[in-house]
Amino acid sequence: MKKEMDNSYKDYRKRNFFTEKIRPKIFPILVYILLVASCLGIIILLCWAFLSSFKDPMQWYISTWKLPEVWTFKNYITASSKLTIQINSYTRVGFWGLAWNTFLYAGVNAFLCVFTAALTTYILARYKGVIPMVGALWTVYLFRRFIPVGASIGAQLRFFKVIGIYDNMVGQWIMNAGPYGANFLVMYATWRGFGKTYAEAAEIDGANEFQIFIHIMLPLMIGLVLYTFVQKFIGMYNEWMGPMIYLPSYPTLSYGLFRMQYSVEPGMSFTPARLAGLFIMSIIPFIGFMFCRKTMLEGVSIGSGLKG
Repeated sequence: MKKEMDNSYKDYRKRNFFTEKIRPKIFPILVYILLVASCLGIIILLCWAFLSSFKDPMQWYISTWKLPEVWTFKNYITASSKLTIQINSYTRVGFWGLAWNTFLYAGVNAFLCVFTAALTTYILARYKGVIPMVGALWTVYLFRRFIPVGASIGAQLRFFKVIGIYDNMVGQWIMNAGPYGANFLVMYATWRGFGKTYAEAAEIDGANEFQIFIHIMLPLMIGLVLYTFVQKFIGMYNEWMGPMIYLPSYPTLSYGLFRMQYSVEPGMSFTPARLAGLFIMSIIPFIGFMFCRKTMLEGVSIGSGLKG
């Protein structure tokens, strides 16, 4: 009897050890393994693409997986010189022209989207229920985000031509300056988390509403604003369809790379030169991310204001 009780107790301890110690760790370990494998796969492919961009045509055709025996920067020179778009019979936009159009399209549009979203959510969080009709901004947001309203590209293109903003960069800025993006709720929750104490203290010191927003409230949320700006900028930086359809006279780098994959010009018809073009295009968002990475989301906790 005693031996059977000892065996039962040992079985119980084994089951208890598995239930309390091992089983709770199985899922986190599997998720960790999947994340590591995914990151390693991306890093390996990026390293392969970067190393392959330094191969000459002979090395590439001999083996696509070997390390370069002779490193050449000719692919980058070729990609930067061949990255051009022929707009019409007498106008051709080169690399620096594409880069400038990219700044006007992605940079200015991203800034306008983020600034208008921050301003609209601040007004909604601060004056909802205080000033009449401010709550209508929330109704418009719900209607805009959750009602399935869509328009065909043809109708939208016709509309842009009728009102005179087709192939017009300023017109595109106006159309893309809407605040109702994906980060509207995040910014609204963050403004609500700050409360009204900061603004009330500034009012006592004699600051007006614009000074309160620009000099006090907006710097408190600079991390989230920068994160939203970088996210929006990279998304529009990689977009080629919008400039191709709505801004044919203002081609961007992404549209140039889209056309590059079909290029048959000498030096651009093999893969390493095209990989070099991709890495040239990735320099600008990489520098922007590295410059803003320490500021993004520092000191902000969504829904509760500043970290204490």
